[in-house]
Order: sequence, then C-alpha cells, then structure tokens
Amino acid sequence: HLPHRAFRHGDHRHPLLRFLPRLPRRGLLEPSICRCCLRSYTDGRTRPWEEEPMRSIRCEGPLTSLHRLLPAITWGYAMVDIVDSFTLGNDFLMHGTMLGAVMGTVCELGVPHTITPMLIMEVSTIPLNLTGATFLPQIAILVAQLMFAVLFFIIRILLVPLLWARWVKTFYEEEAIEKDNVCFPHWFIYVVLVFGVLFHSLNFYWFRKVVRKIKRKLVGEEKMTDGKME
Repeated sequence: HLPHRAFRHGDHRHPLLRFLPRLPRRGLLEPSICRCCLRSYTDGRTRPWEEEPMRSIRCEGPLTSLHRLLPAITWGYAMVDIVDSFTLGNDFLMHGTMLGAVMGTVCELGVPHTITPMLIMEVSTIPLNLTGATFLPQIAILVAQLMFAVLFFIIRILLVPLLWARWVKTFYEEEAIEKDNVCFPHWFIYVVLVFGVLFHSLNFYWFRKVVRKIKRKLVGEEKMTDGKME
C-alpha cells in the first residue's frame, strides 16, 4: 500500500476511478429520462387522453413515479451547477440559475411531471462528459465531441422546441377554446412561454458556441481533442 502522504501530493488512482465520481452530476439519469419520455408519448396511442401533453393538462397526474421525481433530482443538479460556476465560469451560473428556476417552479406548483419530457435535453450531456475522460484515446474524445454536437442540435434545437410548442398549443386549445378540465391557473401559460423562450435562447447561445468551436478546429486554430467550450 502507498503511504498516506503519497495521496497528499496527487491522486494516484486509475484515471477511470478519478472520472467515475463525476458521472452522477451528468449521465446517470439519462436512461430514466429516456424511459419516461418514451412512455409519455407512446402509452397514449390507444388512449389519446393519456398521451402527453394532454394527460398533464387534464390533471391525470404523473404517469410513473419517475415522472414526478426526476425534475426534483434535476433541481438539485441545478444547485451543483451554481456552485461549480465559481470555478467553471458564468455559463454554468446561467444554466444552473435557469434550470433551477424552471424545476423549482414546477415542483413548488406540484406539477413536476409536466416538465419531465423536456429533460430529454440531458441526453446530449453524455458525450459531453466523455470529452473530459483522460483515459480515452484522442480519437474517442473527438468522436464524443462530434456526437455531442449532433445530439445537441437534434435534441435541444429541433426536438425540445417542438415538444414545447406542442404543449403550448394543446394548453391553449383546452383552456381557451375547449374550456375543458384544465388543472392549471390561466396564468400558467405565461410561465411556460417565458421559461421556454429563455431556455431555448440559452440553447441557441450554446449551440452558437459549439459551431464556432467546430470552425476553429476545422481551420486548425485549436486541437481536435480540445473539449473546453469557449
């Protein structure tokens, strides 16, 4: 065994063991999120009133316990981002503040399951975390960066705004036109609109940074394996 003083001057564990403790912040919730999102939009094919977003808007409650718990867990991760912002910069502060505001609002209103399908955004963070894995070869890190850019565009720029627009449209039709059994106050639509616009704007801001980084790599201004987002 190494003497205790050896650990005071550095971490002598295998790089994989140093990397694993960072995964709970990003990467372990994604399988549960994918499962919830899949069930939200497939269980209602034969029962339209149970398909999202109709299920939530008509006060049917969460489809599973995970639909209720995941936003609360994500709220906790938002606090981690805010703490990390002291060392990692303002981008983490913006993300943590916005994420915390959204998750905190729906949790406090007792409707956390309404936001669960939007958490599909977190899937794009899986390859992003892999870019910081020092035990991977350079080609693997490069592939992870490409996967992150592709998933970011497909999920955060295309899919999530579509899900958000569908929620807003369905809520408006039920509350303003059909005047059906809607379990939200009439002003809730404005909360959804404001948070949606702000979060989508942040995603476009980050995607712009991703595109600029790709351009710098292509023209040789930085190394292909450099994963730091600037």
